Amino acid sequence: MNKKAIIYCRTATEHKELSALIKRQVLTCVRYAQSNGYEISDIAYEYGSGTTINKQLRRVIRELSLGKIKTIIAFDRTRISRDYALYLKTIEVIKKCGGEVKFTNVLDCAETSLIEGILLSFENAYTHELSERTNDGLAQRKQQKTALPK
Repeated sequence: MNKKAIIYCRTATEHKELSALIKRQVLTCVRYAQSNGYEISDIAYEYGSGTTINKQLRRVIRELSLGKIKTIIAFDRTRISRDYALYLKTIEVIKKCGGEVKFTNVLDCAETSLIEGILLSFENAYTHELSERTNDGLAQRKQQKTALPK
């Protein structure tokens, strides 16, 4: 074993049932690491939002940027972020640091990249639609205010 990795696990809130989810994530990641020849240098876990970059994930990325590890092992993509655009930005930062993320439930293949591209397209379309609706609503509100008698 010469490949060093940090396991990263996250769940939204700290409850007894969710603690079991963290344990399951850790166990699955440890099995993945062992079966793929990784030496586990640390296990980072936290209870926090899936729509922000949380404290432990920031620490893990810092370790990677310092060259202490090359690989982050996570249960699935949503452990990094539930927000797909933020997920992609985080993966980009990890890659710029010379690192990689391995997920226990995803095959490394062209189909995965294709699916990620399709998901990003859907998210971009939704974001654009939401932005248009917001702008339309603001414009209507502005018209209503100017149309009111003084």
